[in-house]
Amino acid sequence: MNTLHTIVEPNSLLLTWQPKSGGARYLVATITREVDGFLFSYQTESQDFELAKNAGFLGHPAFDLKMAVHTNNVLEPFLRRLPPKSRGDFGRYLQQHCLPSPFNASDFALLGYTGAKSPADGFILFPDFSDVKSSFEYVLEVAGTRYEKDLDLAHIRLDDQVTFVPEDKNVFDENAIAVYHDQGKIGYVNKVFCKLFRQLLPSTKVRATIAKKNGTAERPLLYLLLSVDAQRL
Repeated sequence: MNTLHTIVEPNSLLLTWQPKSGGARYLVATITREVDGFLFSYQTESQDFELAKNAGFLGHPAFDLKMAVHTNNVLEPFLRRLPPKSRGDFGRYLQQHCLPSPFNASDFALLGYTGAKSPADGFILFPDFSDVKSSFEYVLEVAGTRYEKDLDLAHIRLDDQVTFVPEDKNVFDENAIAVYHDQGKIGYVNKVFCKLFRQLLPSTKVRATIAKKNGTAERPLLYLLLSVDAQRL
């Protein structure tokens, strides 16, 4: 399995939410690193936030939706979603996310690189790379693989290279970016990264290969090892 070697410290994390019934994933809040702590901010003015509310979003349990901004114990509710570092299998947890052991970056970075997923709800964190000026790597799940007909994981191997193709006329998202393998289209870039990718792609600033694959024939899961070269930024 691939291991990330170029890990950066993000200045903010993006909190997304998906209804238990499935469907679209929405950007609902950001967590920003401040000089004296961390700031949790609901994105109440965004279209995604309104769509999430219409889909049943009631806020994160640890942060009252009546307050748009929170500063108290911001990271703790998310850190509790990770296994304790003292556990003997913590290295295996890092390996599942293609992260090195020991992990020498901050807990803030760890939350972003693992997503702090929990089967109990639809929340996932993503690092915000929009203001990163150095080289970095990241493992990105391909979105929408289940909707690609005739997708056969047997023909997709680790380290196979993929390409990104913007779909300006996509009826669901004008910023959509499709992911292509030699076998054809295998899905899409998560929409929280699409604007960033559109800035990187014109100068081939981003390269991606298949990092891991699992799931079932009905729900295949593919992950990309994303590499961005700062010399091209």
